[in-house]
Amino acid sequence: MRQIVASQPYGPNFLLTKIECNNHIMRNYNWRLREIATKTKNATGSVPGSVRRLLNADRQLRLRVAVTSTIGYRSAEDLPL
Repeated sequence: MRQIVASQPYGPNFLLTKIECNNHIMRNYNWRLREIATKTKNATGSVPGSVRRLLNADRQLRLRVAVTSTIGYRSAEDLPL
């Protein structure tokens, strides 16, 4: 992103901003949940079995619904960047 802003492809008077896509956020979130639930070790160390058991498929779905509804709620708010 920094290289694109520095090159000014649309001229010096055009401000570039990054917009996060809901699908991209959810894909990364789901991937990390599945990784925590299935693997015994990750980059920070070992994942306890109690945490892995908490993240069963039903709970992963509930977490995804909660995040999706939160994204919708926050995007409806009119907050300045």
